[in-house]
Amino acid sequence: MDVADTSVAVMETAKQLTSSLGQLPLAIVQAASFKRNSPQSIEQILSLLKIPASKLAVVEWENDLSVYEQKSVSAVFSSLWDRLNDSDPVAGHFLKLLSFFDPESIELKIISDGAQKLLTSESQPVIAVSSTGLGNRPAQTKLRLVNKLLKKLHVKGKQRIVPSGSGSNTTDTLTPPKSSITSSLISVMSTPTELWKAVKLLRSMSLVDRHGSDGAVLRIHDLVSFMTREMTKKNDNWAELFDCAVKFIGYVRNDIKDDWSPLCWSEWDRIASHVRSLVLLDNGLQERNMTLVRAATGMASYMSSKGRFNEAMAMFDQMMRIQEIRLGHNHPSTLTTMDSLASVYLSQGKYNEAEALYGRVLASREMVLGAAHPSTLATMDK
Repeated sequence: MDVADTSVAVMETAKQLTSSLGQLPLAIVQAASFKRNSPQSIEQILSLLKIPASKLAVVEWENDLSVYEQKSVSAVFSSLWDRLNDSDPVAGHFLKLLSFFDPESIELKIISDGAQKLLTSESQPVIAVSSTGLGNRPAQTKLRLVNKLLKKLHVKGKQRIVPSGSGSNTTDTLTPPKSSITSSLISVMSTPTELWKAVKLLRSMSLVDRHGSDGAVLRIHDLVSFMTREMTKKNDNWAELFDCAVKFIGYVRNDIKDDWSPLCWSEWDRIASHVRSLVLLDNGLQERNMTLVRAATGMASYMSSKGRFNEAMAMFDQMMRIQEIRLGHNHPSTLTTMDSLASVYLSQGKYNEAEALYGRVLASREMVLGAAHPSTLATMDK
């Protein structure tokens, strides 16, 4: 567009373009870079921004900015970031958490409900696994009693039951204490007035926008999400906030009765894009975050039920490989995912692949469960 052209039509198009980008300076700079590197007119770019897949290409375009200009863009965001953290550090952590979700549509209900559940679960007394007849005593008390019992029985060697995380493998798992970041963040997100106060501050700085009939859905520009995640990496609290985001999605996923049922499609529609975002941003955390693996396998079932077989196959295969490493080849969850992948292969006419996987599932279930077990017999029928 000719900057000298100030006709009503051109100015209106420019206004629509900046509006579609949330009027965010960083996004406008990125779109301008895209324009300089592409043959499209500004009208065509405006049309592209209305298509999610094309929009991603615009905002993630490798810019042609000079080093000076790149530093300027970074400086703009750094300035906003400093202002945000000076005003309210917890709101800054809230933005970091939001940056892990699909930026186009983040339901505040997912955030507030997740915070409430996390607050409730972590306020409950931790109970160790009751396998020794000691009842529901607190974990530390039970462990002391077990160790006294072992001592009285003159158990040889230096065997001692200890809490999880102390270097010994045990079935007792203790919830690690929350950091001050997570504690303060959960406190804000679980309190409606404080949550809306944080949203209001982020909106006043053009870092988020609200949409939906009641304004209870947030949207963050991709560029803001990207820059926020970069700041999160620098501040070294990526893993903590990433795990928190996974827990929130995990709570919603746990309420879905049947991943394969069309009756549950609307529930999956709420979180599918967020699960995909978390998987893409995982950076290797997946191999220890089994909550995300369970959510991803559930999403694969949902995609398969909707006929999105290629996406389902890719997700089932990726999660199955992680389960094989973390849980073992014969673990029930691994076999369930393998069975699901075989079913998708079968529905796609990939009979050799399906037969090979069904054979592995059958052999493992016969070995672990026995030939007469219902799961073994169901696999045999296939």
